[in-house]
Amino acid sequence: MVPEKRKTLSNEYSLKIAENTNSILHSRRDAALIRISVPIEDNVETTFSTGIQFIRDFYPVIEEFLPA
Repeated sequence: MVPEKRKTLSNEYSLKIAENTNSILHSRRDAALIRISVPIEDNVETTFSTGIQFIRDFYPVIEEFLPA
């Protein structure tokens, strides 16, 4: 997921559209793309749960460093 002006976007195309819109309207191009990869170990459901838990733990920490 991609935080963009306190929005969360779920794909790169949405990010590019938002970057271009912000560039035109606000002269800003400071967006962050954070890609999370989790290796599949036991099964897909466990892996998905692990990834979701990581995002829940990680997002509040990284959000402090992103531009407002």
